[in-house]
Amino acid sequence: MHTQAYNSYKNLQTTTTGNAEFPQLIEAIVNAGSAYTYGAEASATWRVIRPVTVTANAAYLASKYTRFENTDGAVLSIFNYSGQPLIDAPKWQFGLTADLDLPLNDKYNLTASWLTSYTSTVTTGYDSLPGLPNAISPQYWLTNARIGIKTSDDRYSVSLYAKNLMNKAYFTFTSVSSFGVDSVWGDPRIYGASLEAKF
Repeated sequence: MHTQAYNSYKNLQTTTTGNAEFPQLIEAIVNAGSAYTYGAEASATWRVIRPVTVTANAAYLASKYTRFENTDGAVLSIFNYSGQPLIDAPKWQFGLTADLDLPLNDKYNLTASWLTSYTSTVTTGYDSLPGLPNAISPQYWLTNARIGIKTSDDRYSVSLYAKNLMNKAYFTFTSVSSFGVDSVWGDPRIYGASLEAKF
């Protein structure tokens, strides 16, 4: 499966910071004059053998502020981000999933899944105070896994799971202001169990 999309925006809301006289204003909502995105997404599913299915997907996104500037320096810093990528818009994302659904007998199936995903570097903010870098979240890979037993009629299941199995360190958000770098970490490795019933 393959899809393509193009989007054009006007007055897109985003954030910036105060100028040198107002460093305490670390987040101000402003409207970007115009912006666009275009990209493509593709996925493929393959049943390797009867109980095993593998799915791969990839997405590419190009984005740009075509007009995004501030010429009034009364409170916000003067800036011109025209031509820069959009905030929180990764250029590449990949995913690979393997699913197992293996009958053990007439009543129960062994189930398992494995998901590995990739997100490329993301710009999470542009900082207008002199000398400060843009806020960047590095690229990262994540892996989730699950194994369990379900009834053949899909009514009941019990499973064990692990999120961020490799315990990778990654950021979900990063910003830079006169107060320094502020980063929000993603979840560490999490183990758990689930019991499901369908009625």
